[in-house]
Amino acid sequence: MAQVLIRQYSMDPLVHALASNPRRRPLIREGCSDSGELAIQIGKAYREWSDSIGPVSSPQAKRGRERIWYETQCIVYTAQEGNDRRGGFAVLQGELIGLHHVDKGLGDWLMRAAVDAGADCLNCFEHPHLLDLYTRHGFRTVSVVTNTTKGGPAVHYMERNV
Repeated sequence: MAQVLIRQYSMDPLVHALASNPRRRPLIREGCSDSGELAIQIGKAYREWSDSIGPVSSPQAKRGRERIWYETQCIVYTAQEGNDRRGGFAVLQGELIGLHHVDKGLGDWLMRAAVDAGADCLNCFEHPHLLDLYTRHGFRTVSVVTNTTKGGPAVHYMERNV
């Protein structure tokens, strides 16, 4: 069966995929934030964005606001084969987060979609395969920070050449 990218209007499918897929491919565990961190990051950004607009008057207005969020501020895709979520990514206000896939060789496919969805910055651990992938898609390192975890790889902050 062929894999397809499915646009999501909730962070839940990507968070669930990121929670289960590291068990299927250890490289995901080494190169990605965990699902809890991803959920917190998206939730915090949503609250800040929503607060900047003002209060909502009804549950329907809240659902409408959430739909606008996932249409304009947090673009989420999962890579699926049938009902099996094999990877995905989010572009949170221009920042690529949570990019992962359990099958080798599909990073370029996901990166093309992420760039099309508006990814213009990201951060990643200093793993050659990650730096090569992102560089192939127009990203360049703008700063490098020592990992706060002793012995962990440095963190590269990258921006896309536009």
